[in-house]
Amino acid sequence: MKKFFAFLVPALALCAAGSLSAQTGTVDQSELHDNVGWNMGFFTDMQQNIEVGLDGQLEGIKIRMASQNTAVGLPVAIFDGPGPHPAHATPAWSGMAYATQTFGWEWVWVDCSAANLGYHVWDVFTIRIGDGVNVAPGVSLTGNQGWPVYFYQPDFWEEQVLQSLTRLTFETYVLPFTLHLEATGSCGGVMTLDATHGSGNYWIVYGAAGISHPHGIDLQIANPQIATTMGNTFSAFVPAGACGFTLQLVDQLTHQASNPIVL
Repeated sequence: MKKFFAFLVPALALCAAGSLSAQTGTVDQSELHDNVGWNMGFFTDMQQNIEVGLDGQLEGIKIRMASQNTAVGLPVAIFDGPGPHPAHATPAWSGMAYATQTFGWEWVWVDCSAANLGYHVWDVFTIRIGDGVNVAPGVSLTGNQGWPVYFYQPDFWEEQVLQSLTRLTFETYVLPFTLHLEATGSCGGVMTLDATHGSGNYWIVYGAAGISHPHGIDLQIANPQIATTMGNTFSAFVPAGACGFTLQLVDQLTHQASNPIVL
């Protein structure tokens, strides 16, 4: 049954942990051998399938690369599902990898945690190096060819062509799933809140934009108030007077806070 948000309950007082920084996750999949190299001045597209071994959010990947000019970056993209993905396909995330020095190979950290890419064991996603259209002169990266097994799985492609003996040198890092909130509908009408990766028992907390840490909870809300409670899905009429408020969920069991939503 639909309910009205009742913005009347006093400020929240609980306890929980804060946020995580880069490379705090657990290594999931890795290929550390680097007995082959690619000059990306000749290639536009390398794609490596990754078969997930840990439930969680993809925090980022490491690739082993070098650049003659640290200002020249290498496009990196993540696609859901197995490759190869065509050049103009829309990725789940895209960004750039930059070497920090101009001579020698180095591990480069590529952070994609802001994309909130969640995967489960046996899921497959694809790392694409290069944008599929343009070469990147002066940039190189490493891979592994012919070791330790004859035919590698998951698959790897150069320029959309399957290479049975080669794969990218990489490591993928995974964070535990965190409570995530999504809202549909428009303020001043009926809105639906959907929560994932939590216990199913939440406080709906609201307030003005700002930072508040009552008893350790990481809320992006000043003077937080409890509107009501909800399970994993909740629909309600949100009055126009509530528009502009920041909304978050707090898990009643774990005391974990969700991402903020502005009504």
